[in-house]
Amino acid sequence: TIGNLLDHSAGFYGDDTTDTGSNDDVLARYVAERLPLLPQEFPLGEFFSYNNVGFTTLGRLIEVTTGTSYYAAMSDLLFAPLGLHSTFLERSDVLQHPYADGHVTMPINGTVVTTVQLPLWIVNSADPAGGIWSTTRDVIRYGRFHMASDTVAGPANVVSPESLAQMQEPMLPIPGTSLWMGRDWFVQDIEGFRTIGHGGD
Repeated sequence: TIGNLLDHSAGFYGDDTTDTGSNDDVLARYVAERLPLLPQEFPLGEFFSYNNVGFTTLGRLIEVTTGTSYYAAMSDLLFAPLGLHSTFLERSDVLQHPYADGHVTMPINGTVVTTVQLPLWIVNSADPAGGIWSTTRDVIRYGRFHMASDTVAGPANVVSPESLAQMQEPMLPIPGTSLWMGRDWFVQDIEGFRTIGHGGD
């Protein structure tokens, strides 16, 4: 179900990053060609296991539902109504603006160094799982939208208060931690306060 994809309980292998191109059919091709080949690793809904491919599948569902590309749907239905004018998926849009390369600290030839994280871009088929480029200002605006879920429907009624609240409800415990998986926030209750978050890349 969509819920299983959102809370990472679908159970199929979720770390496949096969490149299916960069055209508008990239998600359709991935779901048709790659998804059927991925093994089911545990029964549906049994427990949490982070699944990026589940979000590729959700991206394709958005395309089918809206009749447009994932990129166009995100821009028209989310980014623009929320005023996220410096948030992009298309590489050509990112390259027209200042951006920061990701960095990583790791051992190279026996010495710990900080270097540019390569590759800079993820494959387009994984964009629904982590292809967004944004600014601090837009990320804060997006966070405020979620934090107001109990009082308002948000700008342009993008998502109902009920749906926003459901995203923050703990669905499955994450073994070995005090965290739960929501849909799709990581959720934790600390001394009577609910926290939501996602590290992302």
